[in-house]
Amino acid sequence: MSMLIREQRVRTGVSVRELARRLAVSPATIQNYERAEASGRIQLDTLRRALAALDAEVSVRVMPLATLHLERREERVALELHKKVAEHLLRDADATLANVNRISIEARRRVDPYTAALLDEWMRFADARDLPGLLHAMTATDQHSIDMRQVGPFNGVLSDDERLDAIRRAR
Repeated sequence: MSMLIREQRVRTGVSVRELARRLAVSPATIQNYERAEASGRIQLDTLRRALAALDAEVSVRVMPLATLHLERREERVALELHKKVAEHLLRDADATLANVNRISIEARRRVDPYTAALLDEWMRFADARDLPGLLHAMTATDQHSIDMRQVGPFNGVLSDDERLDAIRRAR
């Protein structure tokens, strides 16, 4: 995983103690931020605040793929819904992933072996906090990602308005 905070801190000659002072937190908190970032568990807002204190910024954009052409409306709807979930994941991974295991375990009891394997894959991504893996499955257009989106365990993440907006965009 990336180490943007540490790299920017070292590049600018700012100590852990100085960054802590700028953010009004303890040096241990800065070390926790750096460990969380290294493991892919840092929240986007925390990363942005830390980098802003170092006169840097990070931006994230979820963009449609130029070559994307899914034939089935069902696949387009699933993609649009998961793109919205991806935005939530980038803003607050903890809240977004909170229901993945519970939903996957409940659903796993009622499905065929192939679908159970897809749910297991979602659970592995979530347990490992593998944000790149999750984002790939949510937005890629390969057949495996399309299949995974059909069983995505993200019930309750999107508001009704967000769901309706995503469905409208899937024309």
